[in-house]
Amino acid sequence: MRAIRHIWIIILCWCVTDLSAREEPVLTYTAALSGGIDTAAIVHVVEDRTSDVVYVAGTFTGRISCGALSLDSHGGRDGFILALTRKLAPLWLQNVGGPAEDSVTALSALPTGGIAIAALCGSGSQDIPTYRAGNVTFSGRGNADILIATFHPDGTPGWARNDGADLVDIPESIVVDETGRIIVLGTFTTRTRLGTSFFDVVNGFVTPFLYSLTSDGAVEWISVVDEEAETRPLFRRTPSIMAATLVGEDGPFLRTYDPTGNVMDSRPLPFCNGQVVTGTMIGDIAYHVATETKTCNPGDELTIAWYRTPRSGQQFNRIRYTCGGPNSLATTMTPLDDSTLLVGGRFERSLLFDTISRRPDLVAKAATLRNGFVAAIDTNGRLIWGKVLGSPIWSQVADVSRSRTGFLLSATTRSPDTALMIQRYAYPSTSIEGEGPSVTATGRGRIVRPGDALSRSDEPDTGGILHASDGRIIHRFTDGTVPLMPDVPPGLYLLKTDRDILPLLCLP
Repeated sequence: MRAIRHIWIIILCWCVTDLSAREEPVLTYTAALSGGIDTAAIVHVVEDRTSDVVYVAGTFTGRISCGALSLDSHGGRDGFILALTRKLAPLWLQNVGGPAEDSVTALSALPTGGIAIAALCGSGSQDIPTYRAGNVTFSGRGNADILIATFHPDGTPGWARNDGADLVDIPESIVVDETGRIIVLGTFTTRTRLGTSFFDVVNGFVTPFLYSLTSDGAVEWISVVDEEAETRPLFRRTPSIMAATLVGEDGPFLRTYDPTGNVMDSRPLPFCNGQVVTGTMIGDIAYHVATETKTCNPGDELTIAWYRTPRSGQQFNRIRYTCGGPNSLATTMTPLDDSTLLVGGRFERSLLFDTISRRPDLVAKAATLRNGFVAAIDTNGRLIWGKVLGSPIWSQVADVSRSRTGFLLSATTRSPDTALMIQRYAYPSTSIEGEGPSVTATGRGRIVRPGDALSRSDEPDTGGILHASDGRIIHRFTDGTVPLMPDVPPGLYLLKTDRDILPLLCLP
């Protein structure tokens, strides 16, 4: 029992940790939505660290429910926004859209609290569509419009605006920088209007664009890509430099933009034989997930490709995660820290995590028709841990995002009472913020619950001070007594004694 409870040995810097040294994360909270969730659309999840609110956004038809909250669509498909507490208890639930087909396609947390969303609205209508975001109702500009809107943590709407022209305009990604500037990446067909300016396609039929909005929704700059291409998620190379992965006629390429929208660099990506799904960046190095057909084994091959931007010179590595099923796919990837990537998706039959050296790190068997998976790898391609999500029928990890003490994920499922799962995972060794970088934890981390004894059997009973993650003193234990975990909310705590500092992850 003691070996189970003392699950890791670390040297923990209070404000900086290396995830590659961590053990497998612990599931701490789960929320479930039932009803008509569109499992073909991405369901995004993000944590607003300013207000400790978790936001979930996606697409639904009919009715969806979470706890005591429920929501009916206005007509066809609607977008939805769900707000949850830190413990994933439901706070509020709102829809975005109107009688036509609508979908929330992206969201990002605002530095001042709340979120900005991007939505595709008014699709499939025979007449001029109408749609609603918060308390603002819009008349459509064409067959499908771009809607950008903000919401405060309590659910009250901020500002909202729509853009587009006669045909289809689709917002694909949205990123908010540290100043509150909102960058939108999308595509348009034939002709569009962004702000007060009209743009025609440069070459081909579908043209990508980026445009920047101020924190109050005014257009700052617009950049139209000079060729027909598909888009992949937009991400930040630095706090102010954006990078977009685009898939053109000659294959995928990476394009970076400065804070004013000027193109800094555009280089082809050297794995054009595969289908790029998503990408991200850590510093100057871009990482991408692509699918490739593997002829020697049935199924798809998940390839994490390492591409260095010109600032560091061009280099390229591949790390292959081979899936045995024909519908296996990596759907999402995000950095957890400066040396760790988190990847999520789905697989059938079996999943082999295989490095370039062909040494299998982890083999997982699907318990059902299709299972979701999430895995952490370091930037050299080594597997740190992997998890498989079970479901009575099938499941798929739709999105992952970093949180204050670990990460969040959304997973679509097909089971009798759950269409969507939101899960929070925490690392018992996650760094604690609040007391400065000079404090170092040197003891064994533990998972505890209220009432558990905190002293170790091989040492004399000792007192100490229990701190919350923000540095507040929660409890002072008397020397010579057995310290017991008080009745506190679940979360990460530190016990300071005269010998060491012990990280504690308290579960319900």
